[in-house]
Amino acid sequence: MVTSREGDLEFHVIADFLFDWEYWIAPDGKLLFVSPSCKRITGYSAEEFISNPKLLTEIIHPDDKPWIAEHFGNVTKAEMHTYDFRIVKPNGEVRWISHACQPVFGEKGEFLGRRTSNRDVTDRKEAEKQTQAWESRFRETLNGLLEGFQIIGRDWRYIYVNEAAAKQGRATVNQLIGKKMTDVYPGVEKTAMFQKLQKCMDEKISLVMENEFLFPNGERGWFELSVQPVAEGIFVLSQDITQRKKAEMELARSERRWAATLSSIGDAVIATDTDAHITFMNHVAEKLTGWTFSEAKQKPLQEVFRIVNEKTRKAVKNPVVKVLEKGVIVGLANHTVLIRKNGDETPIDDSGAPIRGDSGEISGVVLVFRDISERKKAEEEINNLAKFPEEDPNPVLRVAENGKILYANRASKFFLQNNELSQITQNVQKTIQTGRRRTVEFSHKEKTYLFTFAPFPKEGYVNVYGIDITESKEKDRELIQEKKKLDAITQSLGTGVVVIDKDFKITWINKLASEELKEFLGKKCYSALHNRKNMCSKCGVKKVFERGVSIDIHQCCYADSNGHPQWIELIATPVKDETGNVVSAVEVVLDITEKKDMQAKLEEYSKRLEMLVDTRTKQLEDVQLRLIKSERLAAIGELAGMIGHDLRNPLSGIKNSAYFLKKKGVAIEPKQFSEMLQTIDRCIESSNKIINDLLDYSREIHLEINETTPQRLVAKSLAAVEVPPKVKIRNRVTDRYPIKVDEDKLQRVFINLIKNAIDVLPNGGIITLGSAQNNGCLEFRITDNGCGIPKEVVPKLFAPLVTTKAQGMGFGLAICKRILEAHGGSINVEKTSKKGTTFLITIPTNANNITQAIV
Repeated sequence: MVTSREGDLEFHVIADFLFDWEYWIAPDGKLLFVSPSCKRITGYSAEEFISNPKLLTEIIHPDDKPWIAEHFGNVTKAEMHTYDFRIVKPNGEVRWISHACQPVFGEKGEFLGRRTSNRDVTDRKEAEKQTQAWESRFRETLNGLLEGFQIIGRDWRYIYVNEAAAKQGRATVNQLIGKKMTDVYPGVEKTAMFQKLQKCMDEKISLVMENEFLFPNGERGWFELSVQPVAEGIFVLSQDITQRKKAEMELARSERRWAATLSSIGDAVIATDTDAHITFMNHVAEKLTGWTFSEAKQKPLQEVFRIVNEKTRKAVKNPVVKVLEKGVIVGLANHTVLIRKNGDETPIDDSGAPIRGDSGEISGVVLVFRDISERKKAEEEINNLAKFPEEDPNPVLRVAENGKILYANRASKFFLQNNELSQITQNVQKTIQTGRRRTVEFSHKEKTYLFTFAPFPKEGYVNVYGIDITESKEKDRELIQEKKKLDAITQSLGTGVVVIDKDFKITWINKLASEELKEFLGKKCYSALHNRKNMCSKCGVKKVFERGVSIDIHQCCYADSNGHPQWIELIATPVKDETGNVVSAVEVVLDITEKKDMQAKLEEYSKRLEMLVDTRTKQLEDVQLRLIKSERLAAIGELAGMIGHDLRNPLSGIKNSAYFLKKKGVAIEPKQFSEMLQTIDRCIESSNKIINDLLDYSREIHLEINETTPQRLVAKSLAAVEVPPKVKIRNRVTDRYPIKVDEDKLQRVFINLIKNAIDVLPNGGIITLGSAQNNGCLEFRITDNGCGIPKEVVPKLFAPLVTTKAQGMGFGLAICKRILEAHGGSINVEKTSKKGTTFLITIPTNANNITQAIV
């Protein structure tokens, strides 16, 4: 408080040289003094204010005038006031004024007026506005992140919490801000997590940990926490990894089920890594190779799975090598045998398939093989049966309905002369007309043959089977004697036995069969035994008579008196005279009903097993899909530890710049102020890039297909890149034919590669872009003459988290690869050396090859 007039002169002298605008107003409202700075601040001179005191209120901005005018009207109040308001200069410019006034009193305490100081604070106001805008933008950025950000004070109160952190804590931001952690989550102070946070706060150390948190409602969640000490207390970056933890536990259970499933299937299974070293064997594989899994684990496949060609005895190429070379399923060639550990050999069938990871790379090979010894025997038997008609000593022919001979074995050659051929042709036509089987005797060179004509109307031919019956007729009498002998021999047999003559009549039955079949003596066997009017299609007796087979076994089913199905097995063998001619047939009847029932049950069990294998296979496929996703989650989880580090740098830059602005206030130089704002802007852009790269890699890629041209695509990409003066661009892409692609996403690919090329040319250089068509694909090549890429980096260059730069998270090329694969294309390093690098981009010109989304 000023209490004397002695300082008036000194005040006037000092005020004339002050930067601020000073004036003195008397109790009656008149201006006693106005400093020259008023002209610079308001645009009006001191003389104009003194001659017109109302000018003080007239220059006030209309929005601020009501309450400021009230203040000016109360100049006699004995208290100090400070206000910020706006004025309008004569040229219309609006400026902010910081107004401070205090009462002045004389020596006797009389009120002399007010001394007022006014400062132009427009720049400060603008800085505060910019700072508020940047702070708002920063908060919006943090609230938009998937990670939780929170600052906890030393009294354990929440100072700042973003939306993600509140959601992770099963609360809202308002429910947390200002509240103590120990009040929001009762009992948290007893947890190991709290103790670690306390240590971080007390000892000012950083830590990263995974923690399982029990919420008050009983719900459990897993979080990865990155904790940093700050001035206020601690800063916590949190990532909800509950789903990842559940996926990991489910993956472990799935792997156990996968191993159990592969161990229980009937085929042998071996899995290897990309170096062809064994990583898994099931029990069947152990049995076939003679190696146990503990013996074979991590051994080269060719040492355990030794295969050679059965005929040439040469080693067969390792199937794993084929799979790794071609990347497709491959099978073994025929005649492959497996040499077991003890030297025994087993014929096998085999197939190998690649095991692929999330990004399509091959991580191993699985081999499935089986013992085909029984199948080989069956094939040999089939081949032998195929030779049977030709080796049959009896005539066998196949004749078309027009009389053309389609087939004739060696025994039938002498029947193909004119007379005999004419008889055969006539009977073939009659057989076709009636559609029924017929038997006819032919005499040829003092011999009698019985020919059976079997029609096949749909196929348009007749099979003709002939047998020599000359001696059989002479031996009929002897047959009766043989029957008696047979009767004596077979009476004690435990099965039914019947004798059938060449007319297919039952001529004899043994004692066991007589109780059931005695009324059928003298009747046709197919009528008596099978209640048929025609001969059975699979009749073994007929084969004995017509083909001369030594034995025929077949099965048939009939219903008993109660309607229950009964199965019997019929074994037919020939009865020959002393010269070897077949004179009759013996058919042994075995009851195999119980055996059939067991086979039916076995078949039912087999079908159930097949269904179980199908179910397990489907489960295995589902597990594989979850494994791919969990590997993606694992890659994202790996980033959590990096995000805290990478975000700390831009966040520190923002915080330091904001602190500098607040510290300097209005005294900051405009150039420094601009530099601080640029620093904040760069840091925010850096944070956004880290977050966007993470989001782009973790979410699906959806394509929006539109039409463009190669020339336009590359031109737009170049226009979006700031090329240094020392770097020359040679754009040789001139193709203008239309292509259908997602233009925005492909521009991102080209921009990324062009920027990478610029980064390796700090001292200048040349970047060349070219295009060409090749086998239905459009090829782009981007070449720089930089220092090249280390050879050990090239194989993993397109994997996430791989970078050759000092800064960056290694997502750029991984995202480029996913975008191109979504188009059905690819990206590769075509060549690299110390003289430069060429990237090859391939895109199919057929839009049908484009995939709409990649997980």
